[in-house]
Amino acid sequence: MALIEKGADVSDIYSKQEVTFRFPWLKFGIIFTGIGIGVSLVVLLHIMMPHIELLQDGLIVFMIIFGVLFGGIAMIIAHFADKPRKKE
Repeated sequence: MALIEKGADVSDIYSKQEVTFRFPWLKFGIIFTGIGIGVSLVVLLHIMMPHIELLQDGLIVFMIIFGVLFGGIAMIIAHFADKPRKKE
């Protein structure tokens, strides 16, 4: 009744509500792709250069380091890729 007296419309009130939660599929995809690229790079180096002993001895360590490194880079890219754009 108060809305009718003021001349306000109910659709104006409900149209201002926005959904704030979105599941970050894009971010997850970019991060997992970055980790996969890092690990694949170490495996590719291991296959292409079998004579390097340091790479053979610490293969798992290098996989973890490159996975974390490329995963971190991918997190930065995902942050900027999923940032909401300003409407002008």
